[in-house]
Amino acid sequence: MVLATAEPGRVVLVDTGPEPTLVLDCLRDLGVSRIALVVISHLHADHIGGLGAVLTDYPVGAVGVGLWHEPSWAWAQVQRESRNATVPLVGLAAGQRMQWPGLNVAVMAPRRVPTLAGPNLTGTVVNDASLVLMAETTAGRALLTGDVELAGQAGLVLSGVDLEADVLKVPHHGSRYSSPAFLARVRPRVAMVSVGAGNRFGHPSPFILQTLARQGATVLRTDTDGDVAVLGGPQGPLSARRGQSRAPPR
Repeated sequence: MVLATAEPGRVVLVDTGPEPTLVLDCLRDLGVSRIALVVISHLHADHIGGLGAVLTDYPVGAVGVGLWHEPSWAWAQVQRESRNATVPLVGLAAGQRMQWPGLNVAVMAPRRVPTLAGPNLTGTVVNDASLVLMAETTAGRALLTGDVELAGQAGLVLSGVDLEADVLKVPHHGSRYSSPAFLARVRPRVAMVSVGAGNRFGHPSPFILQTLARQGATVLRTDTDGDVAVLGGPQGPLSARRGQSRAPPR
């Protein structure tokens, strides 16, 4: 996910995908010249795979990570790639706010750090530790959710924070582990699902897609719509679709 600033060519990048080619193609197509911050929502391979290539090909101000550094092998990779590129690593936590011309970003979650640890720790625990960001953009408010699942979503709802957004990056590639109550609190006008065509996990879930449609959201899917963009319009966000679907990583 690329967030534009008001400075041409300067962006904030949230996650780097599973492999270098796709993220570099995206950045080049958008005319990106500088990256103020790369945010890693959580340390799963499909979110950090392109980091090294991005740090090699672009000037990057910093790499932002959450306060939980599991699985340990992935944390070691992020540290090594950042160090090799002499790009600082910065910790991000709920309550922090960042600002660039034309773009404000607030960290909404996680509000607590899990206590589990281990070299092979994966799955729901790591997903629920995802950084959740609210971005104020020229296209409206955008809620970026990483792979946060049911417990993480419930924590956000119970916290009482304002989750309403014009644009939602649908959690966890549109998996079935999203709560209708959470989606109802967000009430997005546009819901973006980042997911590979023909993936073996069955993402996105038909139930989640139907729930979003019933709530009146326009759903954009990279598995059927290809590259998608959301722009500011006079009456709310406008969307553009390239029309070439993206297959999952091999």
